[in-house]
Amino acid sequence: MKHRILSMMLICAITPLALVAKQSSSTGPQEERLTPERALAAVRSQSSPGSSILIAREFPPTANIQDFAQRSLNEASSRHISVYNEGIFLGLLEVGGFLILEVDSTTGNAISINLVSRGTTGRIAIESNKVEGTIRDIQAKELIKNTGDFVEALLRTPLSGLSLIEGKFDGGHFPEYSEFEDESFFATPQAIRALATDEPERRDLAVLFGAFHFWPIRYALSEVIYPANPGAALLLGHKKHEAFVQEFVRGQKSLAPPECFPGDLESVRTPEQLRECITWFKRLDNFLEGALQKDRIPSIFSANLSISTVPLELGATGPDSFSLLTLPGLIIDCRHRSQTGFAVRSISSAEESNPD
Repeated sequence: MKHRILSMMLICAITPLALVAKQSSSTGPQEERLTPERALAAVRSQSSPGSSILIAREFPPTANIQDFAQRSLNEASSRHISVYNEGIFLGLLEVGGFLILEVDSTTGNAISINLVSRGTTGRIAIESNKVEGTIRDIQAKELIKNTGDFVEALLRTPLSGLSLIEGKFDGGHFPEYSEFEDESFFATPQAIRALATDEPERRDLAVLFGAFHFWPIRYALSEVIYPANPGAALLLGHKKHEAFVQEFVRGQKSLAPPECFPGDLESVRTPEQLRECITWFKRLDNFLEGALQKDRIPSIFSANLSISTVPLELGATGPDSFSLLTLPGLIIDCRHRSQTGFAVRSISSAEESNPD
């Protein structure tokens, strides 16, 4: 898949409001709540001849959060940050929305995936993307549900509980990689298995290293501007991550960083280096977790989490292998097995892709 969404968000994060033009569909006056009929009609007006459309998922408005959506809009304006796609994610919070699949009536294969909500002007806004590869409509609906559940659990889980998500991965364990380009969140080099004295050591390293690189994403969900522009919140998360890491390193005068810091697990070649790496990242992650929890407001995090399970892109990458893109730029690769259903193969970031 070519991940256009995050690229557009990052552009919007640094472009003045008056200079950004967004693609959207619009009908009728502002309503308090978007109805299924209006959402379906908006997608039908731009769908291919002979295709059918169906609602894959409904997003009700988030109770008692309308004021937060307005606050997010105001905060983005005060920082001169553009609102993404006419405020489609703000609309999800305020009036709800729908995820609608366009399906080839002849083959039953999904053609496009469309997020529909209301923009800040009261017009309907649509985020529409072609489905890559061959995915049946039933498979697509299953993927959307399973991925949404997984992303919610992943983002909600604090550092102390991240080891529990291992069972969601293919084979029941965190992934391993042999080539650097296959690196992903919670993945460790295959060579680590030979160095670990027991399985918990390898699991600890996967969790600690994954949590370290995942921190900016979790921080982004604590930001007020997230619904207005997730890309801008993610950029801020990376800046905060760098600042806090530097603060931690300065405070460790008697403990030099190991060779694996800040992100080179291939440098770990002995059991001693492995234990040093685990010790360092355990201290660092606890420091980062404390910084995150100190300023996090649970209601804001929960509101932002509610829109982060929405898949924006969907594609088949091979036989029984699929990839989905959700906010904030999370790529979930998974596999369908007849016995166990869908299992996660890897989690990565669209930041590392090269969109057109």
